[in-house]
Amino acid sequence: MKNKNLEQIRAENAYNATKDAKYAGKGNGEIAKKVPSYIRENGLLATLAFALEKKGKSGDYANDGMKRVLDAVAGHLADNRIARLKGSDVNSESWIKYLIDEASSDDLLDQTAETMAYLSYFRRFAHKEE
Repeated sequence: MKNKNLEQIRAENAYNATKDAKYAGKGNGEIAKKVPSYIRENGLLATLAFALEKKGKSGDYANDGMKRVLDAVAGHLADNRIARLKGSDVNSESWIKYLIDEASSDDLLDQTAETMAYLSYFRRFAHKEE
């Protein structure tokens, strides 16, 4: 197997995460295209917190589309070729716990930069629900 560069890995992971899934937001918006601006405006931690907000007594996520996008990002960061997160069952909940409890400021900056680079591919491959 040939060695892949970081851009190839990002594109591969984004393509694989989006090929069978649809990522819609409230009002059938294209949430995958909105997540990078949420991160730029509010930061990665605040964006994760927003995505994990629960609605009502049902326990459902108020921002399910955003949560699913960030779950895909967490999966990318856990790829052993990226190695920013450890574990096989990584999602946005375990990711925010890591960032709060274990990560340094430098880790947060690094993961934010990698997240934005990955999302530049992800948002192009993702399709909104029809």
